Amino acid sequence: MYKLIVSDMDGSLLNSQNTISQYSKNTIEKAIKKGVIFVLATGRMYGSARVYAKQLSLNTPIMACNGGIIRNSIDGKVLFDVPIEEKACQQVFDFLKETDTYFHFYGPDTFYTEKLENESYEYAVWNNSLSEEDRIIIKEVENASHILTHDKIYKILLHCKKDIKRSFYSNELNKISNITLTSSWHDNFEICGKNVTKGNAVKRFAQEMNIVPDEIICIGDNINDISMIEYAGMGVAMGNGEEAVKKASKYTAPSNDEDGVAEVIEKFVLNSNTSFK
Repeated sequence: MYKLIVSDMDGSLLNSQNTISQYSKNTIEKAIKKGVIFVLATGRMYGSARVYAKQLSLNTPIMACNGGIIRNSIDGKVLFDVPIEEKACQQVFDFLKETDTYFHFYGPDTFYTEKLENESYEYAVWNNSLSEEDRIIIKEVENASHILTHDKIYKILLHCKKDIKRSFYSNELNKISNITLTSSWHDNFEICGKNVTKGNAVKRFAQEMNIVPDEIICIGDNINDISMIEYAGMGVAMGNGEEAVKKASKYTAPSNDEDGVAEVIEKFVLNSNTSFK
């Protein structure tokens, strides 16, 4: 019945140690051998997602930056992209600087930050632990606005200051035209280009493959996953996911530390006698 499985990474396919268990790898391999297409859809930039695609030996596109850029997992060829418009990007930067809010942002191949601290520092430590060929480019820049003259920006991630309510950020950022506002954690917001969602990315890919929603499983744990979960015939929330995600889903899997993605594949794909080869 199911021809396509799309999985979020952090909080879903990846466990709390940011790794994929061997059991999950084996289960995904079995599904692929059965003829099912397995795709990663993530808020991460392409480079950091590709590391895990290689571990799974995937040859499918990676939907990075919440679907803002879709690239081949093998050669990195850009298949589709919607960067943030320059004017909107500048307005976001201005607001974040006015509120003294930490942020970093992604080009097609570069992780940019004005301050290598908090999450960007942790990201740099993780990046340095990788082999040289798997590392992404991390640049600490003096002024984020200068990047707009020579690189496309696909996502801006900000961390909410504890003394400022999330509603304030949401209200102010939603006044900016031509952006899509979502979140992937309780203390962040993610800004992408106009109409950029994981749901739209999945829809685009599925239509190209002549796959209908009833033949799709989408799995996620946070707000930026809801659009694809609602699009899929079988929308799945992780057990560790946000309540809003669970309400939007048809099924709740075990947590990411309990191989929830693998359990979904076992339940809805491997225990079926249908093959799509």
